[in-house]
Amino acid sequence: MIFGNYITLWRQKDNMNINVKTYSDMKRDFYQLVAVFATCACTLFCSSCASEQTINTSSKDIRYAGCKIELISFDLPQTSFCCFSGMMGDSIYCFDQVLSYLYNISVDGQVGSKRLGYGRGNGELPIRNPLQVCYDSYTNNFWAFGTTNDLYCYDMKKNNITKMDLKPNDQKMSYRSSLGYSYWDEVIMYSDGNFLYSNVEGNDNGVNCRDDYFEEASIFLKTELSTGKQEPIGRYSDFYRENKNEFRHLPHIYFDLDKDKDFYVSFQMDSLIYHYDNKFCLKECYGFQGDHINMDYTVSGCGAESVGNAFKKDRKNKIGYYWMKFVDGYLFRSYRTPKKESYDGMQVYEGNTLIADLKVPKNFRVIGKIGDYYVTEVICSEKKQKTGFYRFKMLSKEEAEKMKEEQKK
Repeated sequence: MIFGNYITLWRQKDNMNINVKTYSDMKRDFYQLVAVFATCACTLFCSSCASEQTINTSSKDIRYAGCKIELISFDLPQTSFCCFSGMMGDSIYCFDQVLSYLYNISVDGQVGSKRLGYGRGNGELPIRNPLQVCYDSYTNNFWAFGTTNDLYCYDMKKNNITKMDLKPNDQKMSYRSSLGYSYWDEVIMYSDGNFLYSNVEGNDNGVNCRDDYFEEASIFLKTELSTGKQEPIGRYSDFYRENKNEFRHLPHIYFDLDKDKDFYVSFQMDSLIYHYDNKFCLKECYGFQGDHINMDYTVSGCGAESVGNAFKKDRKNKIGYYWMKFVDGYLFRSYRTPKKESYDGMQVYEGNTLIADLKVPKNFRVIGKIGDYYVTEVICSEKKQKTGFYRFKMLSKEEAEKMKEEQKK
């Protein structure tokens, strides 16, 4: 037993002796006990954060069989037809990457006022073509990440812009240093009011060919917004660690945060979704393979040449999962279908339960909900000179059958 009486009694053959511990003995034992418990608690906490051995809690209860999808087109006053988009309150923001203009779009496609723009005046952004932007609903700030690791904050209330100096957590190039990472070609960036999170990869050529990459590399860069301090966090799933020589060339990561600031992470080739708390300790994992998903990939091997060849072969062959978003209690995850198909797939989860696996238009990325409609990212076509987004409602099996019948008439 860990606990015992500080006054211990024992009986001998001829008489009873009483041993009473002194105050100093009691004090010493108490601190020893506290130290033991602190060590145990720390060990348990650290091991829970480091281990991915969490039970798969997946379940199925298919409730939706289709979507009623509408394409909402709109015209921007000035645009390069190259945009980032996301949610900003009850509207969609559309940020022109070249001109640095920021627009608000209503669920009906009405274009609001134009903000920002490229320049060095008050309320202008001094960079073009940022890696990514995001709106922070906690602070009402708009963030833009430049290509030279420069971060800009647009205070929407004061209409002014400040540049933040970023500080690496270590000056050495290693898996534990923020300097050891660079940003993906498809950067995802979110803010929780205190930190900015973005997906990253090792920044050395051929780093993903190293034998220890998927075991040791982090997957996100965490930036403290009050100080600019950066540190790498997270890790690849056990599925990637165990199958690293199968698809080293397909390591993309997608994620989102919920209102509790928990993380939801999906990997390009992994059917599971990983749910972490805000300290990045794994809480659960769940998920099913997409019904129509394209998993026809080239085996990468482990050498730089074979990985490069696999990348070239699969570059135009869209494979695996490519988007994830947590909206209004539902998690939407999009995936690629075989090239011959005219549609993509989208799974919908409520908690750990798959409630829909739907056919959707190509490159379908849900970003939020406005009123009764779920909405997607803005779609830009320079060739067609058009901009727009999809809005949709999910349909039960009966509603989907009714819609099909009406379309036949």
